[in-house]
Amino acid sequence: MNVKKTAGGLVYFLGVALGMLRPPVERLACMKLPSGEVCRGINTPLLLIEFGLIMAGALLIGLGHRFKNGHELNGWLGVTTGIGMP
Repeated sequence: MNVKKTAGGLVYFLGVALGMLRPPVERLACMKLPSGEVCRGINTPLLLIEFGLIMAGALLIGLGHRFKNGHELNGWLGVTTGIGMP
């Protein structure tokens, strides 16, 4: 098996697992609305790390595969990064 594919698969699934285990949505406990609801915020650095891992993994997997042309590679990257991102 190709080293790029293996490393890319690990990085890709690490990004997906990180998104499931620690979602980038955080509770802002200090901000309560009069209705009793708790506001939510987005942890932007964590979200960027997750997206970066997924994109890097998909790119490594794609570079390890022999596509016929660049259009096939670009299409495959678009699909895999779109599926992996939460």
